[in-house]
Amino acid sequence: MKKSLLLLSLLTLIWVPAVFGETLQLAGVENVSPLIFQENGQMKGLDYDIWMELSKRLGVQANIQLLPFKRLWSDLQTGELDGTLQIYYNADRENEIIYSKTPMHWSAHYVIVRKEDLPKFKTGTIEDLYGKTVGKNAGFFVTKEFEEAVKAGKITVDEQASSELNLKKLAAGRIDCYVSNLHSAIWAAKQLGIQDQITPLGQPFAEKKGTFFAISKKSKNIADKEGFMAKVDAELAKMHADGTIDRMWEKYSK
Repeated sequence: MKKSLLLLSLLTLIWVPAVFGETLQLAGVENVSPLIFQENGQMKGLDYDIWMELSKRLGVQANIQLLPFKRLWSDLQTGELDGTLQIYYNADRENEIIYSKTPMHWSAHYVIVRKEDLPKFKTGTIEDLYGKTVGKNAGFFVTKEFEEAVKAGKITVDEQASSELNLKKLAAGRIDCYVSNLHSAIWAAKQLGIQDQITPLGQPFAEKKGTFFAISKKSKNIADKEGFMAKVDAELAKMHADGTIDRMWEKYSK
């Protein structure tokens, strides 16, 4: 009886009334805490919280899974996934997906270094990274200039699956620095207990980026895709305007 009541309570928290008739199949990128992650079997994170509030306002329901970015992108292309809670804008992807016009949230990206290595980074520009091994999360696009420097052999990239793995390598001196979403890096460093050993360089490495909700153009469960996204945009704009998303950030910024 207790198990049945517990299951009913969990379903009450997760499912909301559907107005589109089908349960959407959505995904987030794995290993990007505090944006979306699982803790003790429970989904958490800023983007997850934003979606849960958004889903209530829209009256939709969804199954949500966490996937490596390459798998997530492949499933969006085929329509296996109806959409994703988090993806950066890339014009080349517009053939496959429809982006929300309003971002879920904005992210600032910094070069993270060991405090003892600060003297090695003088300008805070890409030239500081020449000749160095730079950690980044797998599938993460930094900047066009950065990618060109990598192709030219000026920068060596070390990709890992998560902020935690990158920060462990940084703390151990196995990479020279780590380019990351600042919130993710700070959150992961706190979980590892190394926040006092690292620091971001004084200025963002890349322009502030929006993280967007997007749906597949081959979605099987969203018939009126443009109409659906118009509703998503309207509600996201309200959530930014009424302070809902700022209040959600506070929970993950401590």
